[in-house]
Amino acid sequence: MKRRYSIGYGTFRHWVWIGSRLFYRQFDVRGIENFPSSDQPTLLISNHQNGMMDPVMCCVTVRRQLHFLTRADIFRNPLANKVLRSLNMLPVYRAKDRVRNLVEMNEASFNESYNRLLAGNVISVFPEGNHNNKRWLRPFRKGTARVIFGAYELGDFKGDIQIVPVGLDYGDYTQFRDTLFLNFGKPISTADYKESYKTDPAKTLTELTRKAQESLSALMIDIRSKKYYDTIMG
Repeated sequence: MKRRYSIGYGTFRHWVWIGSRLFYRQFDVRGIENFPSSDQPTLLISNHQNGMMDPVMCCVTVRRQLHFLTRADIFRNPLANKVLRSLNMLPVYRAKDRVRNLVEMNEASFNESYNRLLAGNVISVFPEGNHNNKRWLRPFRKGTARVIFGAYELGDFKGDIQIVPVGLDYGDYTQFRDTLFLNFGKPISTADYKESYKTDPAKTLTELTRKAQESLSALMIDIRSKKYYDTIMG
């Protein structure tokens, strides 16, 4: 499979890039030089503070086209389904979506994401599973690590899939002319986990998930005390 390029995505990114510079008074990006070159299979992970703006801001910041695993309910409309897929989005179905062949449909989306990774694309995921406007990082779901090892299994464990964490922080989620900060960390090589995965998949998934969460936590405002959260935020 060749690396995928979407003309619609490129056009969308151009106009949204302009809009983001108008909407935010300060748009600060750090560490973007850490992002791998165009032929490197990459998984981009981020905290999820704003359901709509987080993927859009990652899109306009990273020059390489991103491919998103996205909740399936927004694909229900036939026109929306066509547009979203043209923008590199793949649906992920949940039990509450009430589709008859949920397993098969998810398998198709994940297999497609594996193939796109192996072709040198960037898959973007939000490991917390859903958005939350608090400044703390919630426990990761293991789907992030499963995408990586699903691709490895499909590709006979060749190559190195890298994880790039990016921390996002908004001054205010809705205020016009406020601030946005994106902080990119150094890539995490997953090649060292391949052998341990072959002998103990469950343990390896847990270890890589923990590593990814610790790396992302260090790049964002992650207030661990829920009891004193309001006091700390002032």
